[in-house]
Amino acid sequence: MPFRMLKNVGQNVLSSDIPWVAVNLTLLWALIEATIFTYVTTPLVIDTFSNITGESLSVGLIRIPLFVFLFFVVLGSYAVLSTMVDVVKQKNVSAILGITVIEIIVLMVEVVFLYREFVDSLVPWLAQYSEGFELGVFWTLAVSAFAWFGIRSLSWILFASHGTPTIMRVIQGKGLATEKRKENSPRVSDISFDFMNKIKQDSEWIQNKGEDVLASFMLPPLQVVAAGLNFLTLLFIGKHLFDLPFNKFNDINKTSTIIAMHSHKQTVSGKVQAGKA
Repeated sequence: MPFRMLKNVGQNVLSSDIPWVAVNLTLLWALIEATIFTYVTTPLVIDTFSNITGESLSVGLIRIPLFVFLFFVVLGSYAVLSTMVDVVKQKNVSAILGITVIEIIVLMVEVVFLYREFVDSLVPWLAQYSEGFELGVFWTLAVSAFAWFGIRSLSWILFASHGTPTIMRVIQGKGLATEKRKENSPRVSDISFDFMNKIKQDSEWIQNKGEDVLASFMLPPLQVVAAGLNFLTLLFIGKHLFDLPFNKFNDINKTSTIIAMHSHKQTVSGKVQAGKA
């Protein structure tokens, strides 16, 4: 049953109109980016808040809210890319200009506050292979922008272009149904009814197979016992008590022969009493 359930789940995921694989990969990638940038930007955030409040803050107190914040920042970046792709397909010039401005702001924020810190952490590694290595502000921002563009392009083409629209539909409350599913999709009650029927069929299959396995251990000795009883009933009343061989447990539960034997006894005893009278 577990293997059959896994098979059914896999078939539903692969044949579904909803790109579940892309959705899961998009969320996983957002978690990975948020984890990396949380680790990289934690010292900067601690120094900033310590200068503002005048108190030293613990790392654990900062990392949890910072991770949640960066997770939504990464998802928001993909949401802006998805919106830009949609307005470009619609050829809406005013919307294209507005989303382009938003995308430039998102690029600057992520490059300055996230990817710049990531590139700065790589500078000591680059400096050990060259003497007097200085990257400078311009090249630091340029490399950060190049890294942002490369990572966003690769992840967008691979899975985010299909997973992000589905996530946005869930956030906006529009549901997961696509246009194709709206036309030919069954009702929720039908889906539930079919699902319950499938579970019932699987349960019946398991029950039947379990009975077959149990019968393979229990029926052979019962065959011997039933043969001995048939021999005794054959000597006394001239009939068999059981019909051999037993193929299933239901064959043992047949009582027609027992009832017939009991009625035969009553008939014989009645005749004896009538003869005495």
